[in-house]
Order: sequence, then C-alpha cells, then structure tokens
Amino acid sequence: MDEFKAVNDTLGHQIGDELLRSVASSLQSCAGPNEFVARLGGDEFALVASGINTEFQILDLVQRIYEAVRRPHQCSSHQLAVDTSIGIAVAPSQGSTCDEILQNADLAMYDAKSSGKRTYRFFEAQLEKKAKDRRQLEADLSKALESGSIEVNYQPILDLKTYEIVGCEALARWTHPERGYVSPAEFIPVAEQSGLIEQLGEYVLRAACNEAASWPGTTKVAVNVSPAQFKSEALH
Repeated sequence: MDEFKAVNDTLGHQIGDELLRSVASSLQSCAGPNEFVARLGGDEFALVASGINTEFQILDLVQRIYEAVRRPHQCSSHQLAVDTSIGIAVAPSQGSTCDEILQNADLAMYDAKSSGKRTYRFFEAQLEKKAKDRRQLEADLSKALESGSIEVNYQPILDLKTYEIVGCEALARWTHPERGYVSPAEFIPVAEQSGLIEQLGEYVLRAACNEAASWPGTTKVAVNVSPAQFKSEALH
C-alpha cells in the first residue's frame, strides 16, 4: 500500500489496523477460485494466481486489485481512499521457488514505488543489480554522514533591484571516493526511503547555521527540508 505510514501517523494505529482489515477483505473478495491472498507483513500483501498464461490475464488481475484497493474504506468515522504499488513475478521464468518468486515480485514492487507509486512493474533481471547498487549507495551515504564527507555549498540569492546578495541557499553535495560526484537527485531519494533523511537534514541545517553565524546580520540562509522530516518529531 502507498503512504500507509501516514495513516498511522495522522489517524493512529487503530484506524491503520481497520484499514488493513478492510483492504484484506476487499482483496479476498476480488480473488478468483485459482487465486490465493496473503498478508506478508505490515502493509504488504501477496496474491498468488495459477492458470494464468497471457499478459492480458495478468493485467486483468492487476485491474481487479486496483479496483479492490481503491474503493472507499470506512474505518470508524473516517472514509479513506488509498492506493497501491504492485510488483509482478511470473513463474517459472522469474522464479522456480516460493522465495525466488516473492523476492522478485518484491523487487518489482519497489521499482514501482520508486517510479512514482500507484503503478505496477514486471520483474526484470536488472532490478536485482539496481537493488544491490541502491543498498550499497545507502551504506556509503550513511558512512559519509558519519565521517562528515557531505559538503554544503551555498547558492547566492540576489535582490533583482539592487543585485546585492541578500541570502544563500544551502545545498548538500556529495563526492563519492569511487563513484565521484553523486547527484542529489540520486542520493536524496535514497536518504528519504532509508530513513537517513533526518540525519542528512540535521547535518545540513547545523552546517548552514554555523556558516551563516559569521555572515552580515542582514544576510539570510535557506535550507531545504524534506516532507519526510515533517512527519518526524525532528522539526517540532
């Protein structure tokens, strides 16, 4: 399910549990005679279907799942609309054991989430390498934060009437010892998905405040804040 954590955070775990039960019931009701629904844990469900031979049949199943999940869910006094990201693995070409099929479907699901959520993806061989590279980048980012290897650069903000610098925007920049320059478009999403964004945000905020303390009193500093940080207690 997409954004399930936000339901728990804003409405409480009791409503979250009711939503899980409602979604599970909807999935069971949409399953056919040769289909089996299971909850893997948290907000992840699996649907195993046998006797499917064509991509058209798979996409028909995907559409049934979306209709089941996207219908309004009445949870106590709240009517909730939710969505989901779906990963698809086809046996035996994409897994000959239960573990392989689940792992490959999971990789496809995370690829769907990273593509903007509310969509589906079929498993592809390169997803395994992509997931391995992402895990390594996450580990390297964690080390960089611990060692202070993330740089904070400052982009001037100009007053267009006087052309004077009135402030600066603090920007996180990372030069990896082996990869070289890593774009923020690559490591910021990794930080958000791994939970490192709070540590990164605090790192940049502290560095920017320390730097700005020596600037003229009228010069301001702006620091970007991730939406994920607002969901935590770090900024409260």
